Amino acid sequence: MHRDCFVSRDKVYVGCGPTHVVSWFVPPGQFHLDSRLHCRLLDLVKTTPLRPFASALGRFRRQLIKPPTVSGNFEPSACDLESPTIILISCMEIFRLMRYWVIFYVFLICLACNNKPPFSKTISIHDSSFTGEVQVEKILKLNKYKISIENSVTGGTDKIFTPYEIFAMETGDINHDGRTDICLGIIKPTPFDSLLKRRLFIFQIDNDFIRPLWLGSRLVYPLEEFVIEKDKENHTTIKTMERQGLKTYCINVYEWQSFGLTYIAEHGNMLSYSEAHSLLKKK
Repeated sequence: MHRDCFVSRDKVYVGCGPTHVVSWFVPPGQFHLDSRLHCRLLDLVKTTPLRPFASALGRFRRQLIKPPTVSGNFEPSACDLESPTIILISCMEIFRLMRYWVIFYVFLICLACNNKPPFSKTISIHDSSFTGEVQVEKILKLNKYKISIENSVTGGTDKIFTPYEIFAMETGDINHDGRTDICLGIIKPTPFDSLLKRRLFIFQIDNDFIRPLWLGSRLVYPLEEFVIEKDKENHTTIKTMERQGLKTYCINVYEWQSFGLTYIAEHGNMLSYSEAHSLLKKK
C-alpha cells in the first residue's frame, strides 16, 4: 500500500489512505526535523539538519514504526528498513555532507595556490651604453614571463619570453665590459639535466637588444638564491646560496673569467637555512 510520510516538530505522520492518518510522538532531542505538517517529501529532505549520516539514520530508523493497515489501535513493530523514505533521506544526507566537504577542500586548494603572487621586478640602469629600465613580469593571458628593456634616451625597446618560472632578477657588470648585464633566476630543465631546478642565466644589453651572455647555469651545488656584489678590487661577483644536503646549505662566490663564471671562494658550508640566508644578505 502506498504511504506518504510527513513530519512536524514532535510527530511523524504516515498516511494509509485518502483520509486515514496515523501519528505517533517522537521524544524531543531524539531526531528533530523542523518541517510543517503535510509538507512534500522533497521539502522534508531540504529541511533536514546537517548531521553525520550514521547516527542520523540510526535515530530515524528507531523512530519509524509501521502503521497499521486498518483503523484502530495498533502495537508498535520493528522499523521498516526497506522504506523508500529512509533510503531517499539517507542518500540525500550523504550528498549534502559530500557537497560541503568538496567545497571546503576546493577552498583550501585555491587558498594554497593563490598564496604567492608571480614574481615581478623593475630595475633602473644607468651606464655609458644604456639608460633606462629592465622589467620582468608574468603575462597571465600567455602564461609566460616577459623580460623587457626600454632605453629612455633612444626610445629603443626589446623583450623576450619564457614559459618557465622566474624567482629572481639582479643587474650588474658581470663580464667587466662597462655595460650592465641582467642575471635571471629561472626554474627550468636543461639539455643535460631534465629536472626542473633553480638555475642562473645571464643576459647582456647590446644596442638596445637582450642577448644571451651565459646559459651554463651549472654551479657547484643546486642553486637556491643569489646576489650581486662588488669585491675589494671593485669587481662584480655573484654570491650564491646553494643546497648541499637535505637541510644544509653553503655560500659560494663566482666571478667572470674568460668565457663564463668561475668558482673562486667559499664563505661557509653545512649551514642551516637561516644561517645561510643571513650570510648571503650580509654585505
